[in-house]
Amino acid sequence: MKILSVLALMVLMTANGATDARAEDKLAKLADPLTADSTRTVAPREIASAPTGLLAATGLSELEVEGIRIAIRGQIRALAARDADTAFTHLTPLVQDYYADPEAFVRGIALSAWPVLAVQDFIFIDIEREATDAIQHVVLTDKGGRKWDAAFKLERQPDGRWAIKNCLVEPTKGPSV
Repeated sequence: MKILSVLALMVLMTANGATDARAEDKLAKLADPLTADSTRTVAPREIASAPTGLLAATGLSELEVEGIRIAIRGQIRALAARDADTAFTHLTPLVQDYYADPEAFVRGIALSAWPVLAVQDFIFIDIEREATDAIQHVVLTDKGGRKWDAAFKLERQPDGRWAIKNCLVEPTKGPSV
């Protein structure tokens, strides 16, 4: 499954023209949470996610759900690696315009959704369709072991990829996943 996700990301990167050596190196660093190089930040671990086979009610295809998860996974891992530029690429153009630059975006995340900066592991759970947008619910576990509910709202872009509009984060209520 992980290999398919990386492959799908590489296909999307190729389709978007991001095939230079730097892009491939960043992909390798962000896609592999297990690394022998202790000087690099280890990416948050994705634990078994809810199956995509139960999507009929959402109106989303498995390919669309994987595109949504690629965007979220990429942003979580980029933020964990403190790679503001890559995290910024997963945002909609309107949100990019609002923040103006990647560093301002990370400062905004630090104020409004700081647990996303301290993710140790995460799991994709429910997904829903809201008009032309999708909302992917994710349970984040921070480095202190606390669990957080994150609702990522995404919008499909003209080039077919999904981009993040916003993310609401709050402490998990009820039993842990």
